[in-house]
Amino acid sequence: MIRTHSALRSLVEVCCTILFMVAMTGLWSPAAAQQAKPESSKLTVGLALPTLSYLNCWVAEQKGFLKQEGITDVKILAFKGDADVLQALTGGAIDISISSLTGLVESIKSGQKFKAVWAGYNHPYFEWYALPKYKSIAETKGGRYAV
Repeated sequence: MIRTHSALRSLVEVCCTILFMVAMTGLWSPAAAQQAKPESSKLTVGLALPTLSYLNCWVAEQKGFLKQEGITDVKILAFKGDADVLQALTGGAIDISISSLTGLVESIKSGQKFKAVWAGYNHPYFEWYALPKYKSIAETKGGRYAV
């Protein structure tokens, strides 16, 4: 099997992105952690789509990685696209959203007021699927491909 990007590295990148977003929302900061406990350790994350691209978020939730950082009540919700997840963010139904840059820009252009952080990382925005008999790209030579 060919891997250009390890799953663990992707998981670490998404966890860091979520933690950065949490810090930006004020749920956690080094100064606040020294002074007092946060008012809430609840976080509701909205994902633009229920795709494998966001698998890292569910793994972080299920494995308790965010609980280790003091976010004890994490809820991850998947929506049907950028418009839906950004509408939920604007309406206060979720605390942070993870969506595409295009969706973010369009939302800001339409007049929505919120803080935005774009944290792109080396992760393809598509998945490759193949029959189990293929173990490398070279083995598919002469075959058919679909996009």
